[in-house]
Amino acid sequence: VTQLIGASLAASLVFVLLDSELAPVALNSEYSDTMIWFAETFFTFVLVMVINTIFDENYDQKIENFFKFIAIAAVIFSGATVFGPISGAAFNPAVGTCLNYAGFLAQENSGVLRSIPIYWGAALMGAGFGAILYVLIIRPVFETQREQKMSDIELQKDTTAKA
Repeated sequence: VTQLIGASLAASLVFVLLDSELAPVALNSEYSDTMIWFAETFFTFVLVMVINTIFDENYDQKIENFFKFIAIAAVIFSGATVFGPISGAAFNPAVGTCLNYAGFLAQENSGVLRSIPIYWGAALMGAGFGAILYVLIIRPVFETQREQKMSDIELQKDTTAKA
């Protein structure tokens, strides 16, 4: 809800500041809804996987916070570059909804009724797939690696103490 309010206020502010120069991003009518759905679902999935992986406390790689955010930005940039011309590259339902709200404010046909189910459904589906895959596959691997590392440390301590 907070994201929707913030994005709506931002869209309204941009409309007021830029007036007629506002160019809303909308779904590209040259592509099918299936392709647009795939684009939003796939990169939302990738974004969720990257975020979950780099912020997991069991992730054994020591990464500075700066580089974690660079990784997230790289995913968003690549998604926007590849699928931006197709779907607008929202990867967040609040952003997608408010992009169309900006188009509504500009009184342009931005396909609001067509895009809202796509932005919400695809983002929720991509995030759901990412969360399920992460919980069922990725996280157990990290936990196993961490347990193995702790076991190796204990074994090394026992060996050192006996020597």
